Order: sequence, then structure tokens, then C-alpha cells
Amino acid sequence: MAGYTKLFSSIIHSTIWREPPEVCKVWVTMLAMADRNGVVEASVPGLADAARVSVARCRKVLDVLASPDADSRSQDFEGRRIKAVDGGWLLLNHARYRAKLEADEKRIQTAARVRRHRENRANVTPEVTHDQKSNDVTPSRSDPSPDPSPTPEAERESAQRDAAASDDETVIPLDLIERARSHSVFSDVAKALPGVTIEQLEDSAREFLTYWTIGEGTGRRRRQWMRKLREHLRRAFHENRLRAPGAIEHDARAPNGHRQAKSGSLADSLAFMREELERG
Repeated sequence: MAGYTKLFSSIIHSTIWREPPEVCKVWVTMLAMADRNGVVEASVPGLADAARVSVARCRKVLDVLASPDADSRSQDFEGRRIKAVDGGWLLLNHARYRAKLEADEKRIQTAARVRRHRENRANVTPEVTHDQKSNDVTPSRSDPSPDPSPTPEAERESAQRDAAASDDETVIPLDLIERARSHSVFSDVAKALPGVTIEQLEDSAREFLTYWTIGEGTGRRRRQWMRKLREHLRRAFHENRLRAPGAIEHDARAPNGHRQAKSGSLADSLAFMREELERG
């Protein structure tokens, strides 16, 4: 059965890469032939044929791979790469690299699930029965029409809930957006700012979180993160920095492959948050 083996780029920094060409050739052949458990089932002549080397050279290479390597980056098994087993050879570090591969695959699958979830949310439309009147339909959260309720009071009430947060300086909590939803931050701010949707505010909050977790604000400590998020959203609105819903995932790219530097672009948003960082 044909299989698949991920060849990690770190192989070119391995001591194996300093060996003669036939050693590298046989080693890569064994990586390609290994099953899920790291076992290469073959005879010496069969392996030699697969690697396109002579049987004599193949035996010498197997001796090299089964010998200790004092300069190997991994000193598991004293740097040995293979061990003879019934029916072939076992790649000694195969389980370690398989775990890395599975972690990569898991990240890719998780990213795909998140993307599908966002696409499904974007495509959801409210169900309206035929006997419902148009004035009975509750506007969706993307409806730009203003809410008739006294919005400044609602925002002040929500801000008072934020005041219960600790005054200790901390790094930004990774669940800040979920906390903001539970505190009705986005709905309150959307009511107070005409024509603004919750989607726009949540997109801006994601940029805010990204900046303070993996951007220039990484590791910096601040107080009252929820209040700081509110200030960021209001300032983004007044400086016309709020972007169309979903724009983060669909940034337009210029023909040369660079992001377009236009008003409302990610580059502008990052510059905007650098100013916030300088303000402290």
C-alpha cells in the first residue's frame, strides 16, 4: 500500500546530511517505506533495490545508521537511527516525529473547523414565517438602524460591571472576547454608536486581541482590559477604523502580493494600535 511520510526540513541540519550521498539516499528511502509504527519491512537486497544502491553499500549504510552518533541533535538511543527487528528495521525516533506531524495535522483541522464555523455563521439568515408581519421581525445584529432604547445608560450600566474587574496589572486574557460577549459589551457599544454592527466591533476586538497577544503588545501588562477594549472600540469608530464585517479574513491583496495600504486596512489598524501602546 502506498503511504505518505512528511520529510521535516530540519533534516538538512542533521548530522545525517554530512554523510556520503548513499547514506542520505538509503535513509530517505527508509523514511518513505516506514509504516505508521516506524517499521521498514524489507530485506537488505530489497532495500538496496529500492534505494538504487548496491547490496554491499546498503549493508555499510545500515551499519552507519545503527551506530551511535555523538554529534546527533537527539541523544535518544545514543544517536542511533535504526534497530534491526524481525522482518526489517525500526526507525527509533519515528514516534517522536509522528507526534509532531499529528500536532500539525490537528492544527490544520482545527483551523478548517473554525473557518467553516465562521462561514456558516455568516450564511445564517433568520427564519420568518409567512404569517409574520414585517414590523414583527426583530432586526438582525447587522441591521444598521438605531435601537430606540436609551443607549448611553445601557453602556454606563455595562461599564459599571467592568469596574468589578481587578485593578492588578495583567497580560491580556485570551478569552477577552468571550468575556466581552457575556458582559454585553458589543451590543451596548453598538447601541451607542450609530450605524455600527456587532460584527464590526467583534472584528475590531479580534485585531485588538491579536495585537496584545502576538503583536507588538505581546507580554505587556495593563489594568482593566474590558474598559480598555471599550475605549479601543469607541476610538476605532470615531477615527473611522472599523472595518466591514469579515474583512479580516478577506483582506484584499495587491498584485505584488502585499496587503493594500488603504483606509481601514489591517496595516492602518496596526498603526492605530501602536498609538494606543504608546499612550499606555
